[in-house]
Amino acid sequence: MEHASSEGVDLGAQLHMLRRRWLVILVPFVAALCLAVLYVALKPPVWRVTAKLQFGTGMNLPLREVYKESSGQYVLAQMELLGSETVKQRVLKRAEESGWSRLLPEPERAPKLRFRLRPGEIVEMTADGKNPDYLLFYANAVIQETLALKEEQKGQSAEEALSDLTQQISQIAAEMRQDEARLAAYERRHSIIGYGELGNLAARQAEALRIRLSDLATQRKVAEMQMAELESGASPLVLEGAPQPVSSETSAAEGGTEGSASLYAITSADLKVYRDLLRQKSALSAELEKALSVFRETHPKVVALKQNLADIERQIQQEVSGLRSLLESRLRALKMEETAVRSALKETEARASSISGSAAEYENLKKEIERKQKLYLLLVERAKEIDLASGSGVVKISQLEAPHILPEPVSPRRKRTVALAILIGLGTGLGLAAMLEYLDDTIRSEADLKQISDIPLLSVIPRHAGWEATNDEKILDFETWTPALEAFRRLRTNILFLSSERPLSSLAVTSSVPQEGKTQIALNLAVSFAYMGTKTLLVDADLRRGILHSYFGAEKDGGVSTVLSGQRSLEESVVQTRIPNLSLLPCGESPPNPVELLSSVKMRELLARLSEEYQRIIIDTAPVIAVPDGVVVSLMSSAALFVVRGSQTSRVLVRQALRNLADRGALVAGVVLNNVRPQDWEYRTYPYRYGYTYGTHRKGRGAPA
Repeated sequence: MEHASSEGVDLGAQLHMLRRRWLVILVPFVAALCLAVLYVALKPPVWRVTAKLQFGTGMNLPLREVYKESSGQYVLAQMELLGSETVKQRVLKRAEESGWSRLLPEPERAPKLRFRLRPGEIVEMTADGKNPDYLLFYANAVIQETLALKEEQKGQSAEEALSDLTQQISQIAAEMRQDEARLAAYERRHSIIGYGELGNLAARQAEALRIRLSDLATQRKVAEMQMAELESGASPLVLEGAPQPVSSETSAAEGGTEGSASLYAITSADLKVYRDLLRQKSALSAELEKALSVFRETHPKVVALKQNLADIERQIQQEVSGLRSLLESRLRALKMEETAVRSALKETEARASSISGSAAEYENLKKEIERKQKLYLLLVERAKEIDLASGSGVVKISQLEAPHILPEPVSPRRKRTVALAILIGLGTGLGLAAMLEYLDDTIRSEADLKQISDIPLLSVIPRHAGWEATNDEKILDFETWTPALEAFRRLRTNILFLSSERPLSSLAVTSSVPQEGKTQIALNLAVSFAYMGTKTLLVDADLRRGILHSYFGAEKDGGVSTVLSGQRSLEESVVQTRIPNLSLLPCGESPPNPVELLSSVKMRELLARLSEEYQRIIIDTAPVIAVPDGVVVSLMSSAALFVVRGSQTSRVLVRQALRNLADRGALVAGVVLNNVRPQDWEYRTYPYRYGYTYGTHRKGRGAPA
C-alpha cells in the first residue's frame, strides 16, 4: 500500500477525509450517544446523604496525661465508633421498628458510611443509596445511636477501673524518671559520653594512637631509606626526591594531646646549607676556569682560587657528615617515640575493653527503661479505650451541617456520561475513518495516480446517474451541459493536443479489470469526436464480451471477428449510427480463438485500411489483466487510453496492468479516472472541480461541441 509522503499535515486533506467518511464517523458517534442516553434513562438514580460533624471532649477525671497525644487520634477513634458494627445493628433495629424493613430489600438497609477528616478536625460523613428518605433517616439514626451507646456505657465500675489505671500510669511514670536518673549517673561514672552514637572516649583515644603509630612507622621507613642513600655515598640532594610523610595531628577533642608535625626524615630545610656550599663551589669552579684561561697555574690569583675551592670541598664533606649524624639522632628519637606510642596504645586498649564490659550493664538499664515505657503506653491506650467506652470523657457531637440529601443524584451522572459517550463515539469514529483511509488502496485522484506512474491524467469523469440505467442513457446528450459532458470535452481536447505531437488516428481503450467503465469511455469519446465533425469509427474489439452494438440497436452477427475470419466484408459489417459522423464496427460472433484473430496480420491490415477511411478510430478492447486481447490491440493501435474506476480499482492492479502494457511496448497516451464521486474529487482535483462548478447555472442547450 502506498501513500503520499507526509512532509506536514495537510489540513485540507484531513477535512476532506472527514467529509468522505462522515458515515463511518457518524455511526459510532450515534451508537455511543444512544447507549449513553439509554443507560442514563434506565439506571435508577443513586442519591447521597452528607453531614459535617465536629467532636469535643469534657474531661471529668484527671486524665490530662492520657491525652497528650494529638486530638486527631481522638477524632479518628470517634469516627471508628460511628462506623462500628454495634452502632449499625442498633440503627437496623430502629429501622425495623419504624417499618423500613418492609419497604427496602436487605442489601439497601445498611448503606456504607464513608468518613473524611477535613481541616479543623471536621468530619464529613456520607452514604449512598437509592431511597433518599431512608438515607436521611439512617444518617440521623447513626448519630443518635452513637450518643445513646456512649450514655449507656457509663458506670461506676468503669470509673474505678479508669482511676486504677491512672494510678498505675503515675507510678510507672515515677519509676521511669528514677531509672533515667540512674542511667545518667552511670554514664557520668563510667565516662560513657554519647554511648551508642559517638562512641566512648577511650575507644577514640585508642584510634588516635593507632593512627600516630602508623605515621611513625612510615616516617621510620623514609628515614632508613635516606640513611641507606647517605651510606652509599650518594649526594644528599637525592634525599629531596624521597617521599615525605604527612604526620597526623590528634586534636584534644579526640582525646589526645596536641602534637606537632614530627618529621624525622631529612627535609629541604635541612639541606639549605649543603645547597649553598654547592652553589659556592660551582661559582669558584667557573671563576677558576676563567682565570686559567688567562693566567698560569702559578699565578697568585689561580693559587688563591684553588685554595678557596679546597676549603669549600672540605666544608661540603663536613656538612654531609653532619647530615648523617642528624639523621642518626632523629632515627633514635623516632624509635623511642614509636616505643612510647605503642605502650600507650596497649594501656588505652585495656581501658577501652574495661569500658566495653561496663556497657553491658548500661544496656540493661536502657532496656529496663524501654520496657517500662512500653508498659506505660499500653496502660495509657487502655485508659483511653475505657474512657471512650464508659463516657467518662463526655462526647459532644456538633452538627455543623445536619444530614441532608444532595440536590442531584451522584449516579448516573448524566452530563458526564453523555459527554464521555460523545468523546468515545467521536474518537472511535475518527479512528475507524483514519484506519479505513490508511487501508484504502484505491485510486481517487491525480495525486494517487502520480504515486504509481508518470502517465498523465487526461480527464476525470464524474459519476453520472444515467450510466446506471438503460442503454440509451449510456450515451451522453452532447447538446445539454452536464459535468460528465464537460469532462469528455476535456478528454477530447487533451487527445487532440497529444495528436499534434504524434498522430493518434487509432486509440485502444482498455483497463486493468472488468467493470471499470472502459466501454462507456470509448462510446462517449467516439460520440464527442463525431459531434466535433470528425469522421469517427467506433470498433468493438472485445471479442469475448462485446456490447457496443446494443447501444445503437444493431446486430452483432457481422463485425470484427467475421471480417477477420473472411465470413463478411468490411462494408457489410460497418454500421452507420444515428449520430452524424459516427460509424460502428461491432465485435461479431464470439470466436473460439480471439487472441489469434486479434494478433493476426489481417487485423493489422484492417486497422491500416480503417485509418485511411476514418479520421479517428476508437477501439474498445478487453481488460489487460483478465486476457491478453487488450495488450495485443494496444500494440496495433497508435496508442492506448487506460481507464481507472475511481475509489474502486486497486493501485496494485493498475500498476500491474500498466507494467504489462509497458513491457510489451504499448504506448499509453494517458489515463482516464472514471466514475469519480464528487466527495472524492472536489478537494483532490481542483481543476476538475472548477470545471464542474463553472457553468452549472446554465439551463437548456449548450454548444454542440
